[in-house]
Amino acid sequence: MTPPSTLKRVVGLPGAILMGLGSILGTGIFVSIGLAASIAGSDVLLAVALAAVVAVFNGLSSASTGALRSGRSTRSDAKRRGGRRG
Repeated sequence: MTPPSTLKRVVGLPGAILMGLGSILGTGIFVSIGLAASIAGSDVLLAVALAAVVAVFNGLSSASTGALRSGRSTRSDAKRRGGRRG
């Protein structure tokens, strides 16, 4: 007979889901870098840096657009209020 374990189970369902999601995303990142390395060759670091710059500009653009639209209602908001916009 084996002795009882002294370790406690501390990872609950949310933690297990997040660990699974993190491993899936991490695998996708490594596969993407592998594909980029096969295409870009020795310039893969330059390609990843360029992709990071593009991602930063994309994020800044989305944030700017969101800031411009803050406080304004959308069509779906107007439909919920019975057609009034404002």
